Amino acid sequence: MVASPRIERRRAQRQQHILQVAARAFAAHGLDGARLEDIADQADVARGTLYAHFATKDALLSAVVKSAVDEAAVGVAGIQKQGSPREAVRALVRLQLRLWRGHPDAMRVGHQLGSRPTGEVAGTHDAFMQGILKVFSRADRAGILRPGDPALAARLLARLSVPLLDTLADHPDADRIYLDTMEGMLLRRARPPRA
Repeated sequence: MVASPRIERRRAQRQQHILQVAARAFAAHGLDGARLEDIADQADVARGTLYAHFATKDALLSAVVKSAVDEAAVGVAGIQKQGSPREAVRALVRLQLRLWRGHPDAMRVGHQLGSRPTGEVAGTHDAFMQGILKVFSRADRAGILRPGDPALAARLLARLSVPLLDTLADHPDADRIYLDTMEGMLLRRARPPRA
């Protein structure tokens, strides 16, 4: 039997609410500190309801970061085809900022997951990381990548973006400071044109 559209809407709303509560809980208490029972209580759903939506903690974690990872993969695919290597790296840094603005808790959770995303987001995350490496490899071939190693540049972006954005969250000039800091770490200065 097929559920009515109204029942499906309610189910989707409940699932979205659980994801919002879970994202806040994982971001605040860590992956090990957030308990599914507490998330169910905070979301005001029965534990069985939580498990009906997300059978395991890994499934819930995967769902929490999915929208950010999906957006990241689409974003980096567009960046790979874009302008100069310098502009591509800058666009990559701006993508991280855009993801932070749209999904701060999911970004915090993704940062805690590090390079071990699980479930259905693992493949999308791998595609995102491959896209990042392509952008940085292109910049390295152009001689403008400050670290001189695309894999190191990717680790710097992955490990420093979220803590820096979190630190700057309440600063009135957070965006500019973040962009200047990350670009300064990843890109060599452009040489002025010869007179």
